[in-house]
Amino acid sequence: MNQSGSSSEYGIKSILCPATHSLGVSQGLWGQRAGLVSQYGSMLGAGNQQVRNVMVEVTNDDLERAIRKMKRRLKDDNGIKLLRERQYFRKPSELKVLARKERDKRIAMKAFRAKLKWITARQARLIREALLHHTSSYLSRSLYISTIAECLRTLSLPAPTEIQ
Repeated sequence: MNQSGSSSEYGIKSILCPATHSLGVSQGLWGQRAGLVSQYGSMLGAGNQQVRNVMVEVTNDDLERAIRKMKRRLKDDNGIKLLRERQYFRKPSELKVLARKERDKRIAMKAFRAKLKWITARQARLIREALLHHTSSYLSRSLYISTIAECLRTLSLPAPTEIQ
């Protein structure tokens, strides 16, 4: 008699219709309107749309709490975004443009990572040289601080065009 799966599977004792099955609500709570939604849903164009179900258990006939729980679950699982997302045909020219933008972004990120690697290696080398110079020549504290400041100033220079 159950139209949308076994009722014992979800712990619900009455008949479910597809319109209320996603809420996990028995048909008795919705009355006759639930049956109308399932009967005429295909005429309204529901057959062409993608269906996503969210199961929520209704306890003590508290429908408002079940709806809040369902909305929270949809929000947590990014379900609302998926429901709003339209799936449509993309022209080949549009796909080429998107692929080119993605490729350019990938190349720019690769160049950025290479520059960042070069800058951090240079920074480590300059600080190591400053520390070695300080310990070997017994510079005063003020000269040591000025050496570190000089190293940090040189780091703000633009990176060379060739990255090794």
